[in-house]
Order: sequence, then C-alpha cells, then structure tokens
Amino acid sequence: MTGRADQPTHFSAGQSREIGELLSAGVAMLQCEDAYHVGLLTHHHDSDEVKELGELRRAARHRFHQILNAVGDTFDTLTS
Repeated sequence: MTGRADQPTHFSAGQSREIGELLSAGVAMLQCEDAYHVGLLTHHHDSDEVKELGELRRAARHRFHQILNAVGDTFDTLTS
C-alpha cells in the first residue's frame, strides 16, 4: 500500500486480490443471511431446509471472518 494522507492509496495486485476476496465473501455471507431469514419466514424453524440454510449461513460467516483476519494481518504487516 502506498500513498500519503493527501494522495490516493495504491494497492498491490496481491492486496487488490485479497480485498476482492473479502468483498466476495461478504456478499456471499449477506446472501446466506437473507436466504436463512426468508427460510425462517416460509418454513418451520426445525425444517431440514432451515437447518441447511443455517449451516450455509454459518459456513459463509466463518469464511468471511477467515478472509477478514488474513487481510487484516496483511495490512498490519505492511503498515508496521
């Protein structure tokens, strides 16, 4: 990451890729959240559909946080 407070920040290709992965994982997590809540509205909360959506939701959230931590570690290393 390069740049000063008064100039735009430029990211390396690797940093841009990590940011893209984070954004994609965030979108996937939000889509799973939406599907889970729609499932709760349209099915009984103990139904197989809702249980499966809940598992997908947890997996998406876990993946998002894994990538978030990796990106955070990368940027912490670069700024220290």
